[in-house]
Amino acid sequence: MKRLPGVLVMLLGLLAGPVPAQQFRDTPAYHEMRRAGLAVLAERELDIAADARSEVVVAERGPAGIGLSAWSRRNTGLALLGRVPPRPADELVKLEVLELEPGQRALWFETSEQNPDEDDHLLTLHRAGSGGLQTIFSAAFRVVHPEDEAGRPARRLVEPASGRVGVVVLPREHGWPRLRLRRDAKLLRLVGGGGRPLWLLAGIREDDYLPERESYRLAASRFVDFLVPLPARRQGQGRVWNFILPPGQSLRLLRLTLRVATPTSTAGDCLAGLRFNAAAAGRGRLRLAGGSVKIGGALAGAGEFTPAGRALIRQLLVLLQPPLAAKRLQVRLEPASGADWPSCLEKLELLRDRPAPAAERGAEPKR
Repeated sequence: MKRLPGVLVMLLGLLAGPVPAQQFRDTPAYHEMRRAGLAVLAERELDIAADARSEVVVAERGPAGIGLSAWSRRNTGLALLGRVPPRPADELVKLEVLELEPGQRALWFETSEQNPDEDDHLLTLHRAGSGGLQTIFSAAFRVVHPEDEAGRPARRLVEPASGRVGVVVLPREHGWPRLRLRRDAKLLRLVGGGGRPLWLLAGIREDDYLPERESYRLAASRFVDFLVPLPARRQGQGRVWNFILPPGQSLRLLRLTLRVATPTSTAGDCLAGLRFNAAAAGRGRLRLAGGSVKIGGALAGAGEFTPAGRALIRQLLVLLQPPLAAKRLQVRLEPASGADWPSCLEKLELLRDRPAPAAERGAEPKR
């Protein structure tokens, strides 16, 4: 795991390892826990109070799910510092310490409830204080299982940008680090070579949290579109489009916006196909016939979509994999027989990958 500038993500739970059995399991606290019907799922020695004295942190499994208790060491034994109520969960994902700033730490407690196709995660951060364990952050998100784990055939996935769901710890601004929750990834189904399905990660929801009054508050929420316009110069129109591409940027997708006659019409009622030529960089072709899509050359997939609330608009996405690095590109469009051409073609755009924001480079959601 890489260390973000200015942010120390301390994996003390992994470094310290389990607490030796005689330090907790032979104590009255453990036997009281067992009498209450709780089982010890994991034990850690963690300095969550940042006072150079380790506390005993115990993940507990009971009828209501997985909860948490923290115990401070006293001359007379262990004293309960605080509890986190149980939440519905099947698995303990993370139990570790996050350093907020020098002298201030939080306990990272993450669990998941498992389903056949995905896991529902709940992540909470807690600070130790005189009143026990104070919750300063809470986030829920869903993680889709890899195909082999879910018992499905392997799925082809193209990711124009990092789309891993979870929480990213970002550099500090005036104290504690910022937190970014990525959730609700948007996947588009395309048709690939040989008619096989291909999935394109088109975007993700991001929630930004900022520290405020010894806690975290939601500061902004947005959908991040991974399909970013490529600022290319266009020459010509009609059936033949020539583009001059900017240096250092690669073409990932063509997006055609088409206007159709009826809500049941398809993109093929306007466009029969297209060909593109980028000289030595690559060539490709697309055919639309009877509602089906056929591709060839450097094209990896294509798909037709109807934007929400626009029943007479079809968007046709044409994917290049890998992205195409070229100086010039020519696109030849083939109108469908009987189409109202060129008025049914509203727009032809070139799209590129979304670069990672500077603050996120090298950062991945914690798992």
